[in-house]
Amino acid sequence: LYDWMDRQNADLYSTPLEQCYKEIDATVKTMFEKNYNLSDSNKDLTVTYDEIKWIIEKCPEKNQKLITYAMLVHSKRHANAQGVFYMTFKHIGIATGLDDNSKDGINKTVKRQVDKLAELGVIEIIARNRAAKKGLKKLPNLYRINLPDFPEEKEEVESKFKTGRTDNFNVCLKFFFSTKELKKKLPRRQYQSLVG
Repeated sequence: LYDWMDRQNADLYSTPLEQCYKEIDATVKTMFEKNYNLSDSNKDLTVTYDEIKWIIEKCPEKNQKLITYAMLVHSKRHANAQGVFYMTFKHIGIATGLDDNSKDGINKTVKRQVDKLAELGVIEIIARNRAAKKGLKKLPNLYRINLPDFPEEKEEVESKFKTGRTDNFNVCLKFFFSTKELKKKLPRRQYQSLVG
């Protein structure tokens, strides 16, 4: 970044160069401390048939399906090269409709289901209870989705569901499966709750 700064036309900015270097240092330090990920926004935000089928098969409970789908889409946008990403319990709650507005700020339903997903091997909790540098707040957990290696998909028109949203699991289900198929794949109450 210093080299990039040195190549900039000094007539186009008024901040002293030494101050620019300090700002670069502070930005880089913050990026590493907070595990920010600068990535392009043109990531593949598609869900495949194999991925959605895997979620249905691996997650016995409705809330587990919702959380895994939300985490999958979120990871496609924000995961680093090793597949690691963070997602707060609050964000998971909002994305899944499981937001419980608890006074302590910890969504107990989401936390319980995330722990169950880790026990099932659906997700891996890479790091939890990470202390922030200042204050009492903790940093969000780091996760990885444990998707198996699926065979290469044939390029069919409707083989991938394009999405940028973490809260449209029901739409994704309807994209890949007929009503009849969903009634076979999901328990009755899950079908009624997820598909209607």
